[in-house]
Amino acid sequence: MKFYIIILSVLLFTSCGAISLFNKTSETTNITTTVGDELIGLQKALDVGVITEEEYNQMKKKILQRY
Repeated sequence: MKFYIIILSVLLFTSCGAISLFNKTSETTNITTTVGDELIGLQKALDVGVITEEEYNQMKKKILQRY
């Protein structure tokens, strides 16, 4: 009899855990930027010296190729 109670208890606890996994919701945030926004940010990074002219040109090329 104890064996059945243990098995039922285990099944009950595992099923409750599984139910809580399926009830979770996820939140996503979509951030949309325009090509202009990206290029302006890139130019600002160049102006303050965060990136070099070479890095700027490489990143600018990648941005423009995406569109």
